[in-house]
Amino acid sequence: MKKLEDLIAEQRRSNERIAREMRGTVSEMKDVLEKVEELRNGAADAQHQANQMALMGVANAQQKAGETTIKNVEEVTARNRKVIDSMVDESKKRIERLSMATLPDRLLYYGKWTTVILALIILVHVLWGMLV
Repeated sequence: MKKLEDLIAEQRRSNERIAREMRGTVSEMKDVLEKVEELRNGAADAQHQANQMALMGVANAQQKAGETTIKNVEEVTARNRKVIDSMVDESKKRIERLSMATLPDRLLYYGKWTTVILALIILVHVLWGMLV
């Protein structure tokens, strides 16, 4: 019985450690997602500013330079969005994998308690049979 209690306590500590690590990883992923959103918003602001600068141009040379700038910023923004989207997808996949990693631990936890309860029921039944 002591060994079972020790195993339960050890599993509980292991579950708590894994939960702490997972919370830390999820927190890091959230921070990464926030930074990615900031980058995405910054790129959109830069594109908007470049558009405004190009529109304020007076001469054809300024207009041509503005159009080239807008085109380059749009290309960079498109590339950044692709990179950001791939990072977001990768982060989501990692979070899903981490949440799946805890499923066997939960099954083991509930399975152990079910086994303990069944053993207690059998023990009470045997004791009742001996007394009656």
